[in-house]
Amino acid sequence: MTGLVPNARILFTGDSITDAGRSYLVKDSLGDGYVSLFSEAMKALHPGEPVKIFNTGVAGDTALNLCFRLREDCVDLNPDYIVMLIGVNDAWNGYRGREAFERVYRRILGEILSKTRAELLLMEPFLLEATSEMQRNCVIENLNGYLPAVREMTDAVRALAAEYRLPIIPLAEIARQETEAGTPPEALAADGIHPALRMRKIMTDQIMIKLGIEGYAPKFGPYAPPEPVKSPEDPRRICVNARQKTLTAGSDVYQVTGDTEFYLRQGNALTLVSRGQGAMFCKDYNIDLQWFSGRIIGERVIGGFALTAAAVFIEPGEAGDWAPTGMNAGF
Repeated sequence: MTGLVPNARILFTGDSITDAGRSYLVKDSLGDGYVSLFSEAMKALHPGEPVKIFNTGVAGDTALNLCFRLREDCVDLNPDYIVMLIGVNDAWNGYRGREAFERVYRRILGEILSKTRAELLLMEPFLLEATSEMQRNCVIENLNGYLPAVREMTDAVRALAAEYRLPIIPLAEIARQETEAGTPPEALAADGIHPALRMRKIMTDQIMIKLGIEGYAPKFGPYAPPEPVKSPEDPRRICVNARQKTLTAGSDVYQVTGDTEFYLRQGNALTLVSRGQGAMFCKDYNIDLQWFSGRIIGERVIGGFALTAAAVFIEPGEAGDWAPTGMNAGF
């Protein structure tokens, strides 16, 4: 037994770190990176077990690129497990800040969680501080100039993992602890971006651990967990019009669609209280309007058109601030 579901289908997706030179002409090509090492480790530990492994990493991809091809390269392959690493290429491809990156990453999470049955394992993007030798090995000029952007994205992915309660492999923190322990940074990534053999083995090790592969003994670490990262968004007043099915927050207007989910957050517990459907903006209070204290997970309004909110997390406030009974009745 592997510890996975029977006939498990494991999909790895992301950018060149996952791609690792795989052949796009060969359906089962895994490349020469950590995905191939994972496949070899599984075969050695559980020979003969029917585990199907997919690699849909594409070199150069940003989070938006992955979002565009998510259905073909993820959803349609019907995986049981998805391991995703994306983000570093965003730094030098028109990076527009943490909020814009989070919007795209949320969209990816929403698609995967709503349209597949897969258990999702995230790996945070990382970029090593380049020595002069590492910079010579790298095709990206002034690599260290992109460190702040990648650190922002790393923090964003950590916060989203906590928010969605998803397991995560903190690659940036692991790399930091490795270098502090004396591992030369070049031994982790010769160009600061693409994992060298030691880092690929560490990634494989962490994936085996996180997936709970039976009989596997960790080869590296243990590593201390990173400090928790909080989302920069502050709780905002949310109103839901139960009759017109409208969601607003201040001047922002959100269209609520049929698969938008409303969760009541009480401590670490989440309770699904309703699902919404599309509607128009309603500004004024009336008897059908219910008020909630919380924050919206979704897209901002652009040009007056309301985009889809993927999920709404409702923080209970003072007595009467939330009324799931009335909300359910309205929907």
